[in-house]
Amino acid sequence: MFAQTCPACRVGKLALTPSVYMYIQHETLISAPNVPAWCCDVCGIVIFDPAAIRRIELLVGEAGPPPNQHVASAPPPVPADDPDVPDESRPRPE
Repeated sequence: MFAQTCPACRVGKLALTPSVYMYIQHETLISAPNVPAWCCDVCGIVIFDPAAIRRIELLVGEAGPPPNQHVASAPPPVPADDPDVPDESRPRPE
């Protein structure tokens, strides 16, 4: 595998190294160690792996609801003794 040229300085070579990904979300510091990143050996720019960032955002909730989040689709059941709800098993007054 060949080293890529740095897009920032156009001189250095990028090397894949684990780095610490840090950012602030809603006044909370998020820190994720050992995130794969491309680092330039000349200017020091760090470019994080987009797939790793998506996984981090899923874990902390920036990318929307997680895929296994329950979404209520039916209304809650109504008690059987509620007079406002017609019960099909009861005879109707005529």
